[in-house]
Amino acid sequence: LPLMAVLGAAFEPLSWEEAYRRAEETLARMDVPLLFVTGLCDRQSFANNLLYQNMGTTKGGAPYFSVGGYYLYFDPHCDGNASTPARWVLSESDPDVDADHDLDGDGLCSLDMHVKSTNFTMPPMGTQEWQMRCAEGEAVSSANVTLRMVPQGEKLSLLRGHSFYKSNGTNALREYWYVGNTDAIPRLDLPSFNMQDAAAGFRPTFPGMAGKATVWPSMLCMAATWDPEAVRS
Repeated sequence: LPLMAVLGAAFEPLSWEEAYRRAEETLARMDVPLLFVTGLCDRQSFANNLLYQNMGTTKGGAPYFSVGGYYLYFDPHCDGNASTPARWVLSESDPDVDADHDLDGDGLCSLDMHVKSTNFTMPPMGTQEWQMRCAEGEAVSSANVTLRMVPQGEKLSLLRGHSFYKSNGTNALREYWYVGNTDAIPRLDLPSFNMQDAAAGFRPTFPGMAGKATVWPSMLCMAATWDPEAVRS
């Protein structure tokens, strides 16, 4: 078959009624609580106020969580030394879930975002004193970090995109990320929504994205008509 015919068949649009029906069914299944983390200092602002998904368990049986390129996991001995106290770590590096200890594999204990705890079943809930660097080059300081489970977390996670992080004191976009990315929900076969600025659709921010730009009608202009039929047409 010609390529355009294949693409046309793959992207056959649903009717509005069918789209709404499927959306309502998916929303009804979004009932898994997510872990909300808040209270991190300004240098860690892009890991703050996010909803972390439970991604499974590590070799030691501890759950680990992730969102937007950040990972929260339990490390029994972060430098591989049996005398080093256990801790929960919040990091931009994904853990080696098949390792017994030193899950980032560097033989060191990061001084950044962590809290000591011997409970591997769940990170310390409520408000606890965490250790972290709050400015570039600064010594480690304490911050009161609050963790709690949010029952409607999966639904709420669709209302906010993320992709930036702090790099040398400035806001940087993660490589090959869009300006806003919602998190995929694999168990519901729900992909990430990749969004760019405003209502103009996607624009490339890295060379590898060239040729993938799509411009949609302005949602603001369509909404200003107050005419659902005109918008649908």
